[in-house]
Amino acid sequence: MAADPEIQTVIKTQFPIVFGNQPAVPHDVFMKGYNLLVDYGMKAAEPQLNQETSKYQWTLLSTSLILLVIVLFNVGNIKIDEVTITVNRTTLLWYLSFVIAVLLIFLARAALDLKRASLARRKDSNVASELQALVNVGWSKRMLEVYFWQELFHQIGEKYVIYEKARSHNGEPIFKNIDIRAVKIDLDKMRNIEDFRELVEGHEGFLKSILERLDKDVSCFVDGVEEYDHLHSPSQLDQGDIKLRRPLAISELFDAHLRPWFDARNNMASEHLESQLEGKKQLQEQLMLEAQLDVLRETVQIRRLYVFIELGLPTAFACSVLIYVWYSMPK
Repeated sequence: MAADPEIQTVIKTQFPIVFGNQPAVPHDVFMKGYNLLVDYGMKAAEPQLNQETSKYQWTLLSTSLILLVIVLFNVGNIKIDEVTITVNRTTLLWYLSFVIAVLLIFLARAALDLKRASLARRKDSNVASELQALVNVGWSKRMLEVYFWQELFHQIGEKYVIYEKARSHNGEPIFKNIDIRAVKIDLDKMRNIEDFRELVEGHEGFLKSILERLDKDVSCFVDGVEEYDHLHSPSQLDQGDIKLRRPLAISELFDAHLRPWFDARNNMASEHLESQLEGKKQLQEQLMLEAQLDVLRETVQIRRLYVFIELGLPTAFACSVLIYVWYSMPK
């Protein structure tokens, strides 16, 4: 028979992630990948228009502003050096055409810059997928441990039925073990994945060996009960003193052979539950995934803001001026 602390130590050693003794994803490994993701995000969030396109942007804004001022303040003549240009419908149409040309060139160059930036982002786009894969592996390891821990928890609980059956006067157990094995995993598929084959086989070997130890203690308990009943005839077992002593004798056998298993089971279940309730509402892998999503969201937001500021606003301003001037020109 194994001692209670020894049972807990063995089980916790086998399932370190479940009981919080080991992270599913090493912190230093995650931070290395996370920093690479942040570097990728900073590069992806840089302004996407190159220097030449920015010149067209300012040209578009300045020419549109000049056109708006001319029409808005009803400027009749414009003097450039010694040349005086009369502002009339023809002049405005030519200037309008020039602004449209600048707008089209700007939009074309901006579209090319956006495609170029998209191609540049593909270079290191695997950084995000690799970090996510790292977290997914950690999550799978956690779920494997939870799966085998729940299986062990259930199998130990099943043995309590034997004790209840032995203690019951009519041989019918009062206790019913509730199946809480919520995690379902296809172990055959997991074995086909090289990264998990050794892990699955290790957990299966551990479960088999510890259940064999449990079965030995169960056999000792059953043998003790049978030996006690053998020493007393059925008629004696129904007599008052012996009938009262039998549950005590069975309880002593239970304490000697099975209680350490159930104490370990209950203590570890309580410990696991408390670790989830004491401010640890989110698992480590969930926090890591949220950190990745935050970086990617901020990257997308910054990139969209740059597109809005560099492309959307100048285009909207130029189009508004063109529409206003078109409807305000003298017929």
